[in-house]
Amino acid sequence: MKKEIVALIVAYNEELYISNVINKLKKYLREIVVVDDGSTDKTAEIVRRQKVSLVRLAENQGKGKALLIGFKYVLKEYQDLQAIVILDGDGQHDPDDLTGLLKTFSDKRPDLLIGSRINWRPQMPILRMVWNVFISY
Repeated sequence: MKKEIVALIVAYNEELYISNVINKLKKYLREIVVVDDGSTDKTAEIVRRQKVSLVRLAENQGKGKALLIGFKYVLKEYQDLQAIVILDGDGQHDPDDLTGLLKTFSDKRPDLLIGSRINWRPQMPILRMVWNVFISY
């Protein structure tokens, strides 16, 4: 049996973007899990229509807690897990960038592989760019 690479997406009120993120991801990965972190919009409904796994949290718990819940779900549900790829539900992480990431993973087999958005700043909203620079510092 082939080991799975699972995409884990955390989403909070991402009804405008989540469908596009999932559709692009389906070109690269078969298994997609979305943790809806207590969205009050139609995020969960859109995810259900996409026929991917959905973990729905009743209330917003924050990205860190939602990721932890997502990790636990993936580790329980996928026995032949090779890797987990983490993306945001708002499209900031372009699934088309997975080609390079997956190739590096396949070639080098690192324990941890981190993609960087550092060269993507011109397309990032100014508030998010300032926040990312601050957090990175």
